Amino acid sequence: LDNLFGVNVPGKRYGELWVFLNGIFTTWFFLAGVPEDLESLDGVTDYPKGLKIFSQYILFPLVLVYLVILYAYIGKILLAWDWPQGWVSKLILGFIGTGLSTILLLHPIKGRVENVWIGKASRWFYVIIIPLIVMLFFALSRRLSEYGITEGRYLAIATGLWLCVIVPYFIMSKRKKILFIPASLCLVTFVVSFGPWGMFAVSENSQVGRLKELLTKNNILVDGRVQSKHDSIQFEATKQISSI
Repeated sequence: LDNLFGVNVPGKRYGELWVFLNGIFTTWFFLAGVPEDLESLDGVTDYPKGLKIFSQYILFPLVLVYLVILYAYIGKILLAWDWPQGWVSKLILGFIGTGLSTILLLHPIKGRVENVWIGKASRWFYVIIIPLIVMLFFALSRRLSEYGITEGRYLAIATGLWLCVIVPYFIMSKRKKILFIPASLCLVTFVVSFGPWGMFAVSENSQVGRLKELLTKNNILVDGRVQSKHDSIQFEATKQISSI
């Protein structure tokens, strides 16, 4: 709400919220679930009640609220006919990651009579995120044209392409094996981590190319040699050179 719609949220509120969630709530919540007889946990085979409550009554509503905010932002973009901001890709990936986590956590109990809605919600989830994936690529294209490829943007592109595979799979496939999500994600992670096509090599080449272009444009790099004496540089160029 702060970044997308300009709602004024004082910076200290984020720190206070973090302390409350991680310093108070999470600690008490975890300790409250530790049984006196730890060895009895080895015999538990039923779906954990605490996990069900968390997934169904906390995580799932959070996903819905997140969805409303993102779709409101899509509406704002269409009305103003403006390009989405680059950092919106983080919000989209955060939403999709949270949504997929919810689906994975609730999958073991979706076959129960009282949880028929889980299967329906899962199917609609993949349809609903299609416009978000489109906006993800629009946002990334803007950042790539301005600042080149970094490890983070490379991973965002790889994740977007991965989503372009799993979304049609879960919409059109009759089998819909949930194992496809972690298995395919593991494969993508392995592929992008090594080699000249990996995120580190590609990002380094992109940023070195940007650096050479900026230095040449500002007469700092001439015929492949750095000049100790050169004209003053504009602040924006100095900022980008320093950042690289």
